[in-house]
Amino acid sequence: MARAGVVTAEARSWYPDLESPDMKRAPRMARPNPHRSAFLARFTKSAALVSVLLAVCSFADAQELSPTAQRLLKKAQAAVAAVQRRVEAGETPQEVIDELQKLDGLMQAGKHKAAEALLDGALVALDIDPKTLAKKPTKRAPAVRRPLPKFNPAGFAKIFDGETLDKWDGDPKYWRVEAGVLVGEVTPATLLKENSWIVWRGGVVEDFELVLDFRVSAQGNSGVGYRLAEVEGQPFAVRGPQADIHGGNMFTGICYEENGRRLLAARGQSSWIDDPGTKPRLIAQFGDPEELQGVVRKEHWNRYRLTVKGNDAKHFINGALMSEVHDHDETNRMKRGLLGVQVHVGPPMKIEFRNVYLKHLGTPGKGDAARGSVTYHSGDLLELDHPPSFEHFVRQTAKLTAPVSKTQLEGRAELTIVTRDLGIVRHDLTNVKLSGGSRTEMSNESAYDLVVMTADSVVRVPNVGSWLIGKPLDEDYRVRLKWNDDKGHYELVDLSPAKQVPKEKPPADERSSRLADPAVLREETEAALPSWADDVQTFIMLPTRPRRARELHVSVNGAWGGIPGKYSILPHNPAIQQEYNHDQKGFADAVHKAGLVVPASINTIEGFHALRDVVPNLDAMACRNVAGELVPAGDEMTLMCSINPGWVQWEIDTGKAAIDAGAEWIMLDTPMGASFISGFLKAGFCDHCMANFEAYLNEKYSDADLQRRFGSQSFGRHEIARRLTAMQKVTPMSDSAHVKSTPDALLFQEFARCQEETNFTTRRHVMATLHEYAQERNRKVLFCTNAADLGTQNPGGHWIRGLMFADLVDLFTYELNNDSQGRFGAPQAKMPRGKWAAFHKLAYAVHHRRSAALVHTQDVDAMRRQAEAGRSFRTWMATQAIEAYAANGSYIPFHVEMSSFGALPMKAIWSRVFEHNRFVQEHKELYRGELVSGSPVAFLFLFNERGRTIPGVFPSYLGLAQGFIEGNYPFDVVFAGDGRYVKDRLEMKQLDRYATLIVPSPINPTENQKQVVRAFAQAGGVVVCQEPKLLGLTADSVKRAGDSGSWWKSEFRYGRGLVRVLSGEVSLTDTHDVGSKFFRQYTPELRSQVARLADDLGLASLLKDRRDGLLSAFPVVQHDRRRVIVHLVNYDVDYARDVIRPKKDVRLTLPASSFSTGKLKGILYGPDGNRTTAVAVRRAKETLECTIPEIGQGAVLVISGHGQSR
Repeated sequence: MARAGVVTAEARSWYPDLESPDMKRAPRMARPNPHRSAFLARFTKSAALVSVLLAVCSFADAQELSPTAQRLLKKAQAAVAAVQRRVEAGETPQEVIDELQKLDGLMQAGKHKAAEALLDGALVALDIDPKTLAKKPTKRAPAVRRPLPKFNPAGFAKIFDGETLDKWDGDPKYWRVEAGVLVGEVTPATLLKENSWIVWRGGVVEDFELVLDFRVSAQGNSGVGYRLAEVEGQPFAVRGPQADIHGGNMFTGICYEENGRRLLAARGQSSWIDDPGTKPRLIAQFGDPEELQGVVRKEHWNRYRLTVKGNDAKHFINGALMSEVHDHDETNRMKRGLLGVQVHVGPPMKIEFRNVYLKHLGTPGKGDAARGSVTYHSGDLLELDHPPSFEHFVRQTAKLTAPVSKTQLEGRAELTIVTRDLGIVRHDLTNVKLSGGSRTEMSNESAYDLVVMTADSVVRVPNVGSWLIGKPLDEDYRVRLKWNDDKGHYELVDLSPAKQVPKEKPPADERSSRLADPAVLREETEAALPSWADDVQTFIMLPTRPRRARELHVSVNGAWGGIPGKYSILPHNPAIQQEYNHDQKGFADAVHKAGLVVPASINTIEGFHALRDVVPNLDAMACRNVAGELVPAGDEMTLMCSINPGWVQWEIDTGKAAIDAGAEWIMLDTPMGASFISGFLKAGFCDHCMANFEAYLNEKYSDADLQRRFGSQSFGRHEIARRLTAMQKVTPMSDSAHVKSTPDALLFQEFARCQEETNFTTRRHVMATLHEYAQERNRKVLFCTNAADLGTQNPGGHWIRGLMFADLVDLFTYELNNDSQGRFGAPQAKMPRGKWAAFHKLAYAVHHRRSAALVHTQDVDAMRRQAEAGRSFRTWMATQAIEAYAANGSYIPFHVEMSSFGALPMKAIWSRVFEHNRFVQEHKELYRGELVSGSPVAFLFLFNERGRTIPGVFPSYLGLAQGFIEGNYPFDVVFAGDGRYVKDRLEMKQLDRYATLIVPSPINPTENQKQVVRAFAQAGGVVVCQEPKLLGLTADSVKRAGDSGSWWKSEFRYGRGLVRVLSGEVSLTDTHDVGSKFFRQYTPELRSQVARLADDLGLASLLKDRRDGLLSAFPVVQHDRRRVIVHLVNYDVDYARDVIRPKKDVRLTLPASSFSTGKLKGILYGPDGNRTTAVAVRRAKETLECTIPEIGQGAVLVISGHGQSR
């Protein structure tokens, strides 16, 4: 097994997400039973017979299609079909129907012979001879040859021009161009003694994708080589891997290394190569070699696609995955080299290539870099034409594809096996042979089985192969199995690394090696976003009819897709489902036709009860509390285990189905999952999470360390769960288990880290799989996630954990409580305190797109109940929407178009939000473009370990940002990742437009971030922070503040710049600067202190006489249109009367812009947004001034120079 790193979750070769057509069926949990769905469709008018087929199908499932089961199914199908025909013809064979209904009882009693006799009698009564059904089925017709898959050459370079051999170097005796085709031919007069290659001299390849068409004669043998090195002293000879082509179709698609290690992966196999001298290890049998052989069109054109990245190579033919190799043999594997194609030793042959396209996935090398750089090394592994070596693969495959174990091994009901010989095989593959051979019947299940191999035995355990996801393959594993008498096979209890000899000093607190390097999925796949992704959008919570969506001025029809129902796209509205005949694609097509965006949703922790219609084993994948019970979340859902492999696969299947149906916006709901639950919800104790946690502890600590640190060296699930659940509570941070050092608290901290890492890995796997799936189908899809509670100070810390997933998605949506401190319905929720603008500006900084916010579900329920009592909230909700679009975000009205309760919320809560939707849609030019304020100040938000794991220490940014907003001091936000979960892409050029950086605590900066901030200060910038030493900012001479009540306590020069240190300290549980205090206490005195901070930095308030938090101005400079747009938001809501208190004669002062010369023009949209008013703009030295006569709920002012106003 591997010696170089970890197999991360995106290594999808051994996870059920392969590209063979047979691999794309949804697993049983995501669709109806295949037998039932086929039969039930045959007798829609005879509902009385449902129990008949259910009984027989259940028996067939349990017996795994034994001969008896097949016979009963065939007879039941024939009987029901005959009854159906009679019913449709106007007859009702009631006696037969009554007789058949007895079948259910017979099946349940296990009286199968009596059941078959009953069926025979029914068939005779229906004029059908039962004996005719026993005849062997005729041979199935050969599969229809698939057309060549579509290929979009965008981003690829054509490296064969179809006319010449320009940049191609081979023996002209064998290679020529003919009719636009590269032809290699061996005639009787030119037979070869050694294989002869033609190589492309246009460059070398490292990570790349190659697409080409090939056609080979019946006696031909060829291949497409890559990362090749020329063999010294042998002309036209190379060493390196190749994608094989064989006229007899025996080897086409395999991976074979020329002049090297020989066979690396046979057709239908995924292999892993370890250290030098080790043989390739089978880790997955993902396809039937015979079925894959049928994909290739013999003596016709076929399309090869090779994807080679790092250690991994995949070979596809006509869209189907043929083989893949994970090569970690650092001594022998080829890392870069030439491309080439081959004619082979043997009889006369002909090979043809056309449409040869290459795309580099990394930096291409120079043309001759690989020439002679690797000399010939003789290999001794698995040579195809050497039977003893080739039998190794045959033997290994026979082990992998042995049937599910139906008898106990050595009579033992419980087994513990320590081995590193593990593999995955598709559940429907048994007894596959590589040469000729046969295969058993396919059961149409796409689940995967785990195969455990030892020197003397093999055990195959059904439907649990996905347990290997994310597991490193460089160590032995302890596999615990338990016999299930009812099912007649072993079940997997645990799969965890075998205890290793502990290191002298285990890593202190990090296991970052378990995580992949942070990477942006959109950048990895180079997939294009939909054309609308960077434009301003308007929303509704759940989908509605397209015509109704247009009436509400909605462009994204239902950001939450089908939640809380059983569909990902169709709304949970029976009337709409019936109208579209429960057809997701039909509904999506109608939405597209109306010019709207089609969203879909994927649940992660919310197992809505409606899903039980399509996920019958929902509870088996659910979260558990300390007593092993389900964990309900309200009346409609159960919390799910978001790291359960079965549930993860359901998420993937749901996303794929949505993409196929036409979704172009896919929202992963509440990705925090396991770490959310484990924080304070008294849960997280299912068998899967407990086994994972046990493996985590055993990997990280020796027995002695476990005893010393946690007071126990044995992992008793119930005892561990009891200790953890006592820590899962909402308490003041000073009393939280996050910061204590008792054995139980330390155990809780490890549990939180374990759940966080595993949850992130599974979410990354889900998103990576869906990104690739969409790209393969040329579908442009925007992926987003609900970073729930982004705006709360909830001790679970979810809002800052939501930022962990920034690089997995294209933007955030986020459910916010009205109370920025997490207390539902508290007075603090109301504006002006309950502003969300700081979160909008942060979310924009992450993706540079408008993220969308909405009110939390609990608050909507509370408002709806009050609306039923006569209250209305239209003004409050409209102010939230106006603020969102003013502060670089967007807004989702939590409105559901249901006849039962839709009308009242529309009138009492959401009507004015949809009016604002209309304004945004009609004036998109006011909201487009890069959203920069023109301010010289930016907040540098460093996402980091301290802020994520100690939930109480993040108010510094929120308080300072809200203070600036309420004082009308513009600012921008710059976001930088932690280098672990989110890529750190901070660069000095991002800070060029700013003179001052405010760095809120707590911080745990990367080395790059330290260097950038120091360079900013050395170049003359001002840095305001609370922890300068952590940024590497120190000085010998420090000036102290004279006023003990000042916002700053010291300052010092750094290079040509200045560092100003915020007053207050950072503790384990909180920050105590002026921003944190303002966030917590929200007093006029603290607001004034924040204003003094801004004034001392040389900023000027845009509304000098309006700094009470009731009116805020958000400027956006549109340099390309030579204008400034100022969005004004009035937060002065009269909640009792549900009206806004208008503001009159508002004086606005702006810094003069480079384009504010000549004639200035001001146009005001408002106060209701439906009319415009000319506003006189005056120039005074370095400022622009104007007076706005009145601002209602909101207004937009446009100031342009040179007479430009639009």
